[in-house]
Amino acid sequence: MPPSCSPDSAKPRCSAPVRNRLAALRALASPRDATLVVRATLVMAAVPVLMRLPPSRLAEVLERVPIARRSHRRSAERAGPVVDALLRLVRPAVRRSCQLRGVTLYYLLRRAGHDVQLAFGVADSPDFAAGHCWLTVGGEPYLERRDPRPVFVELLRIPRAPLREASA
Repeated sequence: MPPSCSPDSAKPRCSAPVRNRLAALRALASPRDATLVVRATLVMAAVPVLMRLPPSRLAEVLERVPIARRSHRRSAERAGPVVDALLRLVRPAVRRSCQLRGVTLYYLLRRAGHDVQLAFGVADSPDFAAGHCWLTVGGEPYLERRDPRPVFVELLRIPRAPLREASA
């Protein structure tokens, strides 16, 4: 690869998709993230099968995600950047979707000990039909660029009750 084809170069000579993949590879380069990258990749591979399950069965399967007894702060902090970098890296072979991102992050964050929930909703608009899934913490959207709640009506939340309520 020519040295001028890098995300840092002042005048890159490679295409935007190549620069995006190089940036994604750099984001995944830390050996400390290796376990997280492997887990995220395996979960991403399972998401298409999981999303074919009826909603009640999907909830049962995802509610069984083992939750760490103590928080793994580094895994939780790196989960979002690692998943987003993987999604940039595998594109266009794997289509990026909120389901792929949401289910993968839900699994990784729950495994890291975070009380995160996965919400599914449909657009509240007569003009278009769309669905979305997003993460919540304490009832608020988490790791979302924009709050999806004004556009999407929540239909399902996994787990059905946060950890604190479920154990009370």
